[in-house]
Amino acid sequence: MLENRYPLGFLPTPLHLLKNMSRIFPDYNKADYGVLTENERTAIRFLAEKEGILLDPVYTGRAFYGLLDMLKNKKIKPGSNVLFWHTGGLPALFSYAGGLK
Repeated sequence: MLENRYPLGFLPTPLHLLKNMSRIFPDYNKADYGVLTENERTAIRFLAEKEGILLDPVYTGRAFYGLLDMLKNKKIKPGSNVLFWHTGGLPALFSYAGGLK
């Protein structure tokens, strides 16, 4: 049985399916690595205030801004399934604390 080999519902996914299910949007990465912009500040503040979830400014803050921008500009169809993968990065918040005030 698959349930015994793959606990908690995790089943292997063929790589070609993952490629077809995901997209990369490089236009949201125009600022250099680690450069905190108003876009990241806005996204981090928004999610912290609405859901109490903290995002780091280097990766997830920038990615979440991209998601918010795509929703705002209707680049994602209503009713679409969207997975935003929060990859962590909490220690980075301490390094950027001054820029997030």
